[in-house]
Amino acid sequence: PIAKDKAFDKTPHSIIGTVKDGAMMSVTLTTSNGDITVRRLGIDTTKLSSLKIGDRIKVTYTGIINGTDTTRAFIIKLENVS
Repeated sequence: PIAKDKAFDKTPHSIIGTVKDGAMMSVTLTTSNGDITVRRLGIDTTKLSSLKIGDRIKVTYTGIINGTDTTRAFIIKLENVS
């Protein structure tokens, strides 16, 4: 049931990564668990002042990121980390 599926949990989580590659609709970040790709379309980017290779980015999401698998995560926002 959905009530027990952690992918539908609305608790915000975050992960920090370094920009490896950026595209119009997605960005690839290197994290401690490996490379993840997150979509940028429809995401809150108001605190994202720069998106260059090597920038540190905080990804806030609900659901689950399992290693490098983001298919069960709902990305909420991207922001720069100093």
